[in-house]
Amino acid sequence: MPILNYTTSIAVEKTVGQIQATLAKAGAQSVLVEYDDERIVSSVSFRIHYNGAMVSFRLSAQLDPVYVILQNDDRVPRKLRCREQAARVAWRIIKDWVEA
Repeated sequence: MPILNYTTSIAVEKTVGQIQATLAKAGAQSVLVEYDDERIVSSVSFRIHYNGAMVSFRLSAQLDPVYVILQNDDRVPRKLRCREQAARVAWRIIKDWVEA
């Protein structure tokens, strides 16, 4: 079975915006988006009150392992075996986790 969300065409920026909206709705006090050298979103950090304390979290997209999985799965169409697709897939998976 191919990796979750492997066919997504939703831009990383749109997905990160959805993650930010979900975090804000859940009460996040601040959200920071970080980019790598290729100007691809590499992580989203946020702060939220939990049990009376402000707690910080960092969500990092691990693009390289997702890229390897896409490359090695013969069921994934060749046009989807690229780093851009790996970024889209990785962030969609993180969005699913945040919404869960």
